[in-house]
Amino acid sequence: MNNPYEIVPYRPQHKKQVAALQTYLWSTDADLGAHHLQWKYEENPYLEEPLIYLAFHGGELVGMRGFYGSKWELGAPAERHLLLVADDAVVAPAHRDRGLVTMIMRVAFEDLAQKGYHYVLNLSGGPVTVVGSLAMGWKSAGPLDPIARQSGSPVPRRLRQFLQRKPLLWRYARSRFLHTAGENRPFSELDRKAWVRSGGSIRIEREPRPEAMSKLVTRIGHDGRIRHVRDAEFFAWRFRNPLGEYRFLYSGNSRLDGYLVLKCARPSAVESKRVKIVDLEATQPSSRDELLDAAIRLGEFPELFAWAATLPNDIRGYLDARNFSPVDFEWRARGCPCVLVKPVSPRPIGDWMLGKLRLTDRANWDMRMLYSMTG
Repeated sequence: MNNPYEIVPYRPQHKKQVAALQTYLWSTDADLGAHHLQWKYEENPYLEEPLIYLAFHGGELVGMRGFYGSKWELGAPAERHLLLVADDAVVAPAHRDRGLVTMIMRVAFEDLAQKGYHYVLNLSGGPVTVVGSLAMGWKSAGPLDPIARQSGSPVPRRLRQFLQRKPLLWRYARSRFLHTAGENRPFSELDRKAWVRSGGSIRIEREPRPEAMSKLVTRIGHDGRIRHVRDAEFFAWRFRNPLGEYRFLYSGNSRLDGYLVLKCARPSAVESKRVKIVDLEATQPSSRDELLDAAIRLGEFPELFAWAATLPNDIRGYLDARNFSPVDFEWRARGCPCVLVKPVSPRPIGDWMLGKLRLTDRANWDMRMLYSMTG
């Protein structure tokens, strides 16, 4: 039988159609989807043009997969590599379960191989994506161990978890009516108290300080593991993500001693209302603990979420003492979330290696939620 789908590279004239398709993925607001598309792909500091592959059926856009640019460093002295991250996989409901994602990926990888790319990452796969990816030859570098500090009544949370497991009802789990006031406005307490602490040792702000944050990262140094480059250019671009709202807790003055970045989804985004620890750096454990204590005490968040595998080993006792515990057990049972790796060519160059480090060993990664553009 003839293939009813035509798979083509993205062109600027497709932008409105892509934004409409992404209402099934990130947000019910097509304008926000268009803004997100422009930020992630057109304003990406590492690629000159978007790498997105589109599937059309009878002239209608019904599927897509995007690959955005990212820059990673490893080793001592550090060597830097440009890698693509696979993201934004979406298929219109009427065309699901037809192998369309596999068709798109096959065409995409053939084109990416011709362009000279060797490996692709996936940093945000859920259970369905991970299972499908492993079947297509991706490998996992290991789970990231989701944990959270939860407070308040567990009843709304359990009801949402129940709905999320139902094929026809999962979207209703995002309804604001199934969230408490604190969940619908997760930064309200932190913002209310921020002005009171304007003269304190911890400052709470809505804007990043790209230069100061980058200098702190450089000052702390690098242990040689694989991590995303966190320079001023990256920070300035990263926090323009239109799907998220961010708060920045700073220790120190113009020369920072530490920072903590918190993120929650915008109201129209199709994402949980939890507050996420996106990134954390400090020159001393005491500064790091002070930042976390301030977030917990002042934010009064119904749920403060993190990836345990990405945090320093000596912080585990701190988290246990403040009632952080494992969450998302269905995801955990399927090894999610995780870092997925796939060679573009059927014969991987370097035997799944980046520099001298094996990509499939979690111990080789300094992985943070900051690096995932959905985080």
